[in-house]
Amino acid sequence: MTFSVAIRTVPQRKELFGALMARLAVEPIPVPVHVSSNADVAPNENGCLAIQKALGEPAHWILFLEDDAGLINDFFGSTERWLKDHARPDVHVYPLGCQYPLSNDPEVTAWEYPLRSFYCSVALLIRATLAPSLLAYMRCNDHVRQGFDLMTGHWHRTVSDSPHLITPVPCFVEHLGDVSTLIDGRPDKDEVGRFQCFRGFDFSYRRNGG
Repeated sequence: MTFSVAIRTVPQRKELFGALMARLAVEPIPVPVHVSSNADVAPNENGCLAIQKALGEPAHWILFLEDDAGLINDFFGSTERWLKDHARPDVHVYPLGCQYPLSNDPEVTAWEYPLRSFYCSVALLIRATLAPSLLAYMRCNDHVRQGFDLMTGHWHRTVSDSPHLITPVPCFVEHLGDVSTLIDGRPDKDEVGRFQCFRGFDFSYRRNGG
């Protein structure tokens, strides 16, 4: 199983971006990283440009990251093991962070995330074979003033009958930013909180097939 990373950032967030790049550099599994930091285009297009670059790699999965993602220990190893346990052919996007409070039961390792409630694009795993379709959808609907997360949810309804996505429990990422500056180029009016289901950077996913 292979990954290609697509990071969306903007120049004024260089400290967050630098911290994320330093974290990715020490991952046990090396993964190609592609970045778009184009502040002259709309935020959704900036994300599309990052994914377009990442598609140049022969990967099974595109990992879309925003620059304020904090990663758990052995991030790519954990992600691969979790996907082997929980990926389904009708689900093409897997949010790795969630702002809803989820189960504390150690036996619960995934949650069916209802599309009607889905938001937040800090870390999204996207099936690489369908990523070009996502880009086309985003660009054909660039007049719709909704964030990358909501647009991804709308797109998923066009390629799958699944009423939900699937997210790991606990989360594999923490949201490190205090506010979002990626929505329309200015700070959002509301602070974006931490993920309630995140349980620490030392966590790693070990379960594989039971």
